[in-house]
Formats: sequence, structure tokens, C-alpha cells
Amino acid sequence: SFFDLAHSADEWRDIMSNKTVVLLGGPHRAGTTILWKAIAAHPDVSGFGTSQETGVDESEGILLQDVYSRHGIGMEDIMAKVKHYENQMLGVGRYALQDEKKVHLTESDPRITRDNLVKILNRFGQYWNLTQPVLIEKSPPTMTMSRFLQAMYHVNDNDDDDSKNTDGPKVKFVFITRHPIANMMAHENMVGKHSHLTYDVLMRNYIQMHRYLLEDVKHLDNDPLILRLEDFAIDPAANLAKIYNWIGIDADDSTIKEVLDERLGTKIWANPNKKYRARWCGTAEKDNMSVHKMKSIESKYQTIIKDDLAMFGYDLESWCDY
Repeated sequence: SFFDLAHSADEWRDIMSNKTVVLLGGPHRAGTTILWKAIAAHPDVSGFGTSQETGVDESEGILLQDVYSRHGIGMEDIMAKVKHYENQMLGVGRYALQDEKKVHLTESDPRITRDNLVKILNRFGQYWNLTQPVLIEKSPPTMTMSRFLQAMYHVNDNDDDDSKNTDGPKVKFVFITRHPIANMMAHENMVGKHSHLTYDVLMRNYIQMHRYLLEDVKHLDNDPLILRLEDFAIDPAANLAKIYNWIGIDADDSTIKEVLDERLGTKIWANPNKKYRARWCGTAEKDNMSVHKMKSIESKYQTIIKDDLAMFGYDLESWCDY
């Protein structure tokens, strides 16, 4: 990019040595954007700015860089018109179903090099305010590549001859998720009902992302944080206090009030799943789910969601009970 910075590895080592880098991921349509905005709105945090400023959807870092795969995200409209892509697991709602080696990136990836980190930081750095102590980058696929990113951000901690060692930036991961049925229906709402994203594909993609996260989280440093959109939305102030304290920045009531009332610039809806639950449970004025389709999804995936992914606290069969 014409506007990339031109810092060297040594310069980036000095810049990042006292920073905290917060990397945010989760399923698409699960609240990553509103959470990113709420964290970036803190006076001590710098994010990438608006989509108008970055030129990419929701200012997602994965769409700005060219070191690792974007998984077809942002290209869905184009791919929908090309038959070649019809059965390829690319794009929002199905990219996690690619071969594992393509999507589940870890610290063993050969792309983890000092040159690639410098390339990423020179691209991201033009959008960050590098005078701030905390830098945040949001990309939903961080959920499937956190170990890769953790290793990447630390590959420059030492110089070539180990004569200059630093602790590197403190890299912290926060993930947000959402009830699987609401997440599935929110994807459908975004891409349309007649797309290649069937409910089965969407549910399998959701499950695979969460399985990768459960496998990876034990390898992450600095106490990674996992949130649910429903909990965050019902009490943003309490959750922001928790998040800010976790990051290590001011979490006073006055700061949180300033963020929510003035700096955030958007409303956090207390019940983000309301319209999807109404359709699923047959209480909407129109366009309710067929009982057959609802029961098919519930019976096929209930055990996985309730047992295999138990730590997230979701249940399919009881969603209409509250």
C-alpha cells in the first residue's frame, strides 16, 4: 500500500515493547464489531477507525493485510456469481470448514517471520495511533488462528544476534460468541435465504470455529477472555469494567459512562437475539420457521452444542423457553 509505514524491525521492536495488543475474534455476526468499537472508544486505546478510513468492511485487519489468507471474506458477492466457488468452503459462514491446515493456523506456521511481522505492522500502523498504550485489531477469524498471531507478534522480540532482547508487546486475546441459532439466522439475514449458506453449513461452521478455539485457548498467554454477546448486551457497563480491568486500563465508572454516552457513538441493544428468537419460536408476525426445519437442526446439533461446547453455555432445545 502507498500509505504503509516504513519502519524497520528494530524500530518496531522499540515501538511495541511497551504496548498491549488486544486481538479480538469470534464468529461473524456475533458482536465482534460492537465489542471492538466499545474497547476502541476507551481514551487509552487505538483501533483502526471507520470503514471509510480503512477502505475495508468493518475495518477488519485480516482484510487489510496480505501475509495470511483472507479466506474469501468480503468476496462473497463475487464468488456467488462464479460456479467454480459454489462448493468451496470460502467466505463468511463457511470458511472454517476448509481443510484444517488452511484455516487453523498455529505457531508452527512457516509464515511466522520477522519480515512478515514488519510487513503487517507497517500496514496496520498507518491506522493505529502509536502513541496510545493499547492497540486493538479485530478480525473474526482470529478465533481460528490465535496461536499463529500470538507467535507472529512475538517473533521480533529479539534481534538477529540476540544482543537486544525485549519482552515484546503484551498480546491479549478476547473472543465473543453468540447463541448458535441466532448466529445462524443473522448470517442468513445478511446473505439472503437462497444462498449457498444452508443452516447445516452455518451450524457446522459455527461448531468448527468453537472447537478450534477450545483447542487453542490453553496455548494462549495473558488469560484470554471469552464473552457472550447476550451477556455483554444486557449490561455493557459491567462488562466493559471487566474488560478494561483485564486489559489494565482505567475502568472507573466515569470513564465507562463517557465511553457509552459520548465516545462510542452507537446504541448497544439489550436483546440482540429478539427478532431471531421470535421467528425461530413461531411468535413473529410473519416469516416464522417451519417446525420441521427447526426440529431437524435441534435434533442434529443439540448434543454437540450442549455437551461438546458446554463451556459456552448454550442450548438449542430450550431457546424458546425464555
